[in-house]
Amino acid sequence: MNNEKKVLEEKIQELNERITKLELIISISIIVIIASICFMKFEGDNYKIEAFAKTLCSDIRYVRRENMLNNPNVYIKFINENNKWSYTLRKNKKEDKRVWLPENINLKFPIGKDSSLISFYTNGTYKNGGGTITINKGNNYKYITIVPASGRVLYKEGIYEK
Repeated sequence: MNNEKKVLEEKIQELNERITKLELIISISIIVIIASICFMKFEGDNYKIEAFAKTLCSDIRYVRRENMLNNPNVYIKFINENNKWSYTLRKNKKEDKRVWLPENINLKFPIGKDSSLISFYTNGTYKNGGGTITINKGNNYKYITIVPASGRVLYKEGIYEK
């Protein structure tokens, strides 16, 4: 009987250890899930900035190509409505595409004779002479530079600014 009691106590002890391990695994899993949700939110802001900058850069290159093919009716126009920035890609006097700047993100674009428009001459040079469009939120900077002499469109992230 004494022997059976010891075996029973050992089984109860082993069961308690298993339950403790299971509780630990579940607790760690919950912490990891909560942390991943927070991390995805932070990365989501970076993704929005990156997506907007790459879309704008691609659209500027498209406008340059179309203008070089002697189609001056393709251009980008920046619009500020109720302190919310967007840009439209216009083709043949019609809005072809509209892209909104994500919330709480700053936009600065080059100053020229008409800084709200982006269009190019048929030789590929930028009509406003060149400049840099800056897109940022906090310390996360993205730059789109239109080179004055050639009209080339360059995309650069803030990692070079240390």
